[in-house]
This record gives sequence, structure tokens and C-alpha cells, in this order.
Amino acid sequence: MDPALFFRANRNTLVNLRAVKSVELAVGDGYELELKDGSRIEVSRRQSRELRERLSL
Repeated sequence: MDPALFFRANRNTLVNLRAVKSVELAVGDGYELELKDGSRIEVSRRQSRELRERLSL
């Protein structure tokens, strides 16, 4: 899979970055992703740093 398009949000979940509708701050310096289909995915604290770098947050 192309790392430019996919992101490991947590141990169990890969996310297609094109499907992300919004990024919200969560408790404990983390993030929650809302996808275009309405589902919500919690980004682990470990992966939050990489998400900030990739999305320039």
C-alpha cells in the first residue's frame, strides 16, 4: 500500500487519508478522525505525532 495514501491510526486500523473528512483533538494529546462515511477512528498517542507531521497540524 502506498504510504502517501494510507496511515496507521492505531494497532488495528489503517486509514485511507483521502477518506478523512475531519480531524479533531481528543483527550490526552491524541486525535480522532471522522471519515466521509461517518465512522470515527481514534488515533493512538504514538501515531498522533506522525499524523501531525503528515498533515501539517
